[in-house]
Amino acid sequence: MAIRGSDPARHLLARRRLHAVAVVAVLVIVLAVPANPLNARQAAPTVVPIGQAGVAGPWQMQVGTVQTGEEAATAIATASAANRERGDGEQFVLVEVTATNTGDRAHALDPGDFALAGNGWVGRMSGLVAPDPQLAGTAVPGASLTGTVALAGPVDGSALVLLYDSLTLGGNWADAAFALSDGAAVPPPAGEPAPTDAGTDVGSPVPIGESVATDDWRITVAEVVVGDPVYDLYPDSDYRTTALGRVQAGDLSDADGDGAAGWVAVRVSVTYTGDAATGAYLSAEAFTLAQQDSEPLPNGLFLTAPEPEAEGWYTPGQTREGWVVFEIQVVWDTDAMRFQAHRTDADVRYLLIY
Repeated sequence: MAIRGSDPARHLLARRRLHAVAVVAVLVIVLAVPANPLNARQAAPTVVPIGQAGVAGPWQMQVGTVQTGEEAATAIATASAANRERGDGEQFVLVEVTATNTGDRAHALDPGDFALAGNGWVGRMSGLVAPDPQLAGTAVPGASLTGTVALAGPVDGSALVLLYDSLTLGGNWADAAFALSDGAAVPPPAGEPAPTDAGTDVGSPVPIGESVATDDWRITVAEVVVGDPVYDLYPDSDYRTTALGRVQAGDLSDADGDGAAGWVAVRVSVTYTGDAATGAYLSAEAFTLAQQDSEPLPNGLFLTAPEPEAEGWYTPGQTREGWVVFEIQVVWDTDAMRFQAHRTDADVRYLLIY
């Protein structure tokens, strides 16, 4: 583990606490959210073999034609002038799906409901337009939709799987996985540690280099970069955050009096240990700077992180490292980062970042 940054960063905590005595308390109102039975944890579905129909919540689905390689790339290039070219080491895949609504009300399908999975990766929201007919529309009970989805992922020799994870149906009760070749499977998590209570108290955050483990996630802070060096994590071509200016990154003493005290970048190791066959999406907003009252830092500013970003889709058992970046506020009164997988998750953890 390493903490990179200028010497003022090492004295930032004492300075923050001096500022904090003048801070007006902020009342935070927490709204109780009724439990949603659809969010109950479900056993991971098995992968439906190619050529067979499977149940996906209110749908019965079956994969038809699958196109890969140059065949898929050519068809996608022809489908729309807006479609991008394949990147180095990337493959395009076209999947024809027939879905029959077996429910008691109308349901909709969208290309965004589907993802492509291989060995330790998930490719979703490819931005590609599929050839007509595309799989999109609404079906009343008993009606069927047939169409194609365009997906993308790395070329690594994996046996590919089509994942259905609806954007509109709550929970994971309708999640399903369909093999795109013989023997394809989504590997389950292997040997993951059981959840622990480490880091549940903001006053006792886990040290840098140690992990917190919830039901679905294991998180470890691997590296912290503070101040001016954060700016240098971005390539010259990435203006999403650096457009704010190097001076903003390194202003640890709040010289301009705007209440912001530079930037902090945290490299985290993230493992998805949950049981959803489709994996799960982790937002950068799952990470915030923590206050002594256990709540997120009020008015905390998220900054777009450099590559690799921690945000993204994780397959079961997948581990990867990525960055989250914050603008420090002078009212920040701890040395901790707060992890809450989603806003209604009661399992909140705290990790030391100083």
